[in-house]
Amino acid sequence: MNSTPSFTPDWSAVARLVLTARAIDDLEEKELTPAGRVAYQFSSRGHDLAQVLLGLQLTHPHDAAAVYYRSRAFMLAAGLTVQEAFAADMARTGSPSEGRDVGVVFSLAPRRGVTVLPSSGDVGAQYTPACGWAQAGGEMLAYLAADDYLLPGAVRQAVECLERHPDAVLCYCDFLVVGPASRVIRKVTAPEYDYRDMAVRFVCAPGPGAFLRRSAFERAGPWNERLRQVPDYELWLRLGAEGRFCRIPQVLAAYRAHDRSQSYAPVSPERAAEPLQVIEEYFRPGRAPRELLGARNEALSNAGILAARLHLRSGRIAAGLRLLWGALRLHPGNFLRPGTWWRIASGLAGPLAHRTLWRLGT
Repeated sequence: MNSTPSFTPDWSAVARLVLTARAIDDLEEKELTPAGRVAYQFSSRGHDLAQVLLGLQLTHPHDAAAVYYRSRAFMLAAGLTVQEAFAADMARTGSPSEGRDVGVVFSLAPRRGVTVLPSSGDVGAQYTPACGWAQAGGEMLAYLAADDYLLPGAVRQAVECLERHPDAVLCYCDFLVVGPASRVIRKVTAPEYDYRDMAVRFVCAPGPGAFLRRSAFERAGPWNERLRQVPDYELWLRLGAEGRFCRIPQVLAAYRAHDRSQSYAPVSPERAAEPLQVIEEYFRPGRAPRELLGARNEALSNAGILAARLHLRSGRIAAGLRLLWGALRLHPGNFLRPGTWWRIASGLAGPLAHRTLWRLGT
């Protein structure tokens, strides 16, 4: 990055680029996407000002950057034209990738100084952490999804927490749920860590802003690249066998909710089956702790309830109800648990309820 000690923005250029990015978003969201002319709409709204300021500052011939699918404002600052931006999202020729990729996930030769490096489009969240952690240095690793962000002081608090608790292998925090435009929808107070609850009741305490020790991660084994729906939960199960998790009772991160969020979007039957697959694998002989072996049916029941919710949210009502019935027969005690019916209500209300919340956060 350019090491120039000071940077005075051309605020008229900043305003023009930010408003251009937002105008493109508006046109795609309100007209082109509903008409089917844009298959994947990725807004840079909420990210745009910071991206433009960064893009305008990278002017040295040796400056370089890598982008992701929400980096359109940065790409406009780097010299991408409006015509190229529309051509890319509409999969037309005339964009730097000639319509072969979505959003702005492509390289760009220097136009205003910065070189935009080649990117890998839509490889899925299952590969990115595996590659990133393999290349990272240092004793502490972090996991943060592309749409989420850390609040000021999060890294310092996480490092201090792990230093104060040498027996902990992971720390996690409370977090905010924000809408597409970063307006706060609600605060999530993460539950205190309990390994049995995680393994048996499918309570995944760590959310955005989790930090872990590299040594424990290397003992537990890498991210499971075959999983797309619950890869983090499966890793936490293995990591929890290496030591305890520590909760930081402060809001230090934010999770962004939108139509394509993995936690809210409809999923395929194969992805809906992942909770059951993970628990079945976990209770294979020789893997689960001896004290949890008697809870196998309860764990499978809870995994089945979560799978049922995913089917219901995706509009496969019959499949969801069949899984729910089977899960309750396997462990009737779950019939009386409020958490069971909250999960099912969430699946049934699904898209309509979530979109209502997102509108509050726009």
